[in-house]
Amino acid sequence: MAHITRDEATGEDVFYNEVSLFVKIAGGFGGQTQPRFSNSKTYNLPRRAPDLICEEKTSEEQAALYRLSGDYNLGHIDPAVGRAVGFPAPILHGLCFLGISGKHILQQYGRYKSIKGRFVESIFPGQILRTELWKEG
Repeated sequence: MAHITRDEATGEDVFYNEVSLFVKIAGGFGGQTQPRFSNSKTYNLPRRAPDLICEEKTSEEQAALYRLSGDYNLGHIDPAVGRAVGFPAPILHGLCFLGISGKHILQQYGRYKSIKGRFVESIFPGQILRTELWKEG
């Protein structure tokens, strides 16, 4: 799914988002098995240790605070919903920890034009986020 956000006053593109979604333990939907994005590029990690590693502990209240972004998915706040979808507790919003990783990039390397992430594990409020950074090119 792709979305373009435009400046209302000028009509200029502000940013472009690509979103894919999976639901843990759902399966069997009979749809396409591999995502196909028209404007997506896969990056392989360098075959060396990261140049920098940033770690940041999230707060226990992080998911409750992040609801202010407008994401009211109960899987991020209600323990019963978290358990019902296969997690031991509510998970932190992906956009929240992508933002924290983006902050790490900004702090270490300065401003950047775009960011792309792939979520491979769930994060729970109160856990430490680890961002591994490689400077290439």
